[in-house]
Formats: sequence, structure tokens, C-alpha cells
Amino acid sequence: MVLTELFIGLGWLRAAAEKVIDPAWWRGEGVTTFLADHDGATLGWYEPLADGLIASSAVLVAVVVVVAQVVAGVGLVSRRMIGTGLAIGIFLNLNFMAVGAVNPSAFYLLSQGALALWLAERAHRRNA
Repeated sequence: MVLTELFIGLGWLRAAAEKVIDPAWWRGEGVTTFLADHDGATLGWYEPLADGLIASSAVLVAVVVVVAQVVAGVGLVSRRMIGTGLAIGIFLNLNFMAVGAVNPSAFYLLSQGALALWLAERAHRRNA
């Protein structure tokens, strides 16, 4: 499971690094472009959130996404906050998928789910 934690954690850190060096991301353009690229693929119940709150707060959302990706990545790579890293990563992937970005979010979601189940099993065995 260590390799899976590293793979997913480094993936989150890579995604954050790509955003950190992109000036358009910090202007909110990355968020609005992401939403526009997936227009029509967004789940119906998620559209009002995407079109309203997320699009209108694109700069704030951009900062939150980068911070969340860094925390998820560091939590998994350091192995000190695995549960926190997984929870944040799962939350991010569920939102990306709701917008319509299924690939690679579904793969990461399955991998993170497997890690979460492994953590739960490990905790259960310790308490038994």
C-alpha cells in the first residue's frame, strides 16, 4: 500500500505544482476554463453549484484547490495524515467527476477508496 500512497500523493503534488506555476490559474481562468471544457458533461444537480458559486468565486476556488492538493499530497507522501489526505483527495475527485472530468478522477477515486478500506481494516484489527 505504500507504493499506492506515494503514487497518489505524488500525483496530487504534481497537479498542485502545475497550478502554482500557471499565472492563469491564479487569476481564476484555470477554474473557469475547466468548467467551460466540461460544459454539458456536468451532472444536472451539480450545474447550479458549478455555474453559480464555483464560477463566481473562481480565484478563491483556485487557491482552495491548490491548498487541498498540497495537503492531500503531503498527507499521503509523508504517511502522517493518510486519512486526511485520502478524505481531501476523495472530495476533490468527487467534485471533478461531478463537473464531468471522469478521467483520471475515477481511477484515483478507486485507488483512494482501496486505501481507505485498507486503513479501516488495519484500524479494526488493531482494536480487535
